[in-house]
Amino acid sequence: MQGSCVSCPSSVVTLKNGVQNMLQFYVPDVLGVEQVEDEVDDVSNSEFNKLEEKLEEKDT
Repeated sequence: MQGSCVSCPSSVVTLKNGVQNMLQFYVPDVLGVEQVEDEVDDVSNSEFNKLEEKLEEKDT
């Protein structure tokens, strides 16, 4: 999921419940769906974690 969903903490729940249920209704052979992240997501998460650590250090 991309766009505004990427930063929403409920996106995983939406993916599992909403998308999976819809796909299984229309395509009964679907066993499940999984969240997949690419390299950009990994870099983005890493940089965000670094920023959070710096902000925590600044507050203490």
